[in-house]
Amino acid sequence: MLSESFVSAIMGASLTGAGLILAVYSLILPRSQRILQQRAEKLVNGIEELRKRTKDLSTVTSTKEIEEMQTQIKELAEKINLPEYLGIGVGLTFLAFIVSLFMSIWWNIGWNFEYMDKNLPTAFGGAVFLFFLVGMTTVKDIYSSLKQEYQEQKRFVNDLKKQRKLYV
Repeated sequence: MLSESFVSAIMGASLTGAGLILAVYSLILPRSQRILQQRAEKLVNGIEELRKRTKDLSTVTSTKEIEEMQTQIKELAEKINLPEYLGIGVGLTFLAFIVSLFMSIWWNIGWNFEYMDKNLPTAFGGAVFLFFLVGMTTVKDIYSSLKQEYQEQKRFVNDLKKQRKLYV
């Protein structure tokens, strides 16, 4: 049997978790254009590479080459879609925290007490796990975006330094 203080803690944590998942979503939205642009660039580069490979193919190709190309086509198809965590991942995580919150409330009022007592920790644990996954993929995409911007800025500075040397 769960204690009242434990259920109250889960209730507060569920409400906080739901707010945090919305905060993660609002964090990623300003960077989403850059992240999607990077995905599009990778897609275009992958298509160009695939075209070059198909032009270079002779009439006799090995099974290994065909399998590599099929794998590359599958990877390109995945890049066409919007990142899953921005839709389904965030939505499911938010919903899991809300379900956990309502289960805590229902436990406190005694509605279906045995079921809530048994499944509340599992629901909250699942929500936390989903939050972890969404958070890690968000950090990965933001890091990738910032890394690419850093590389672009670095090239820009190097170009400026070269131009400056020409005029000095």
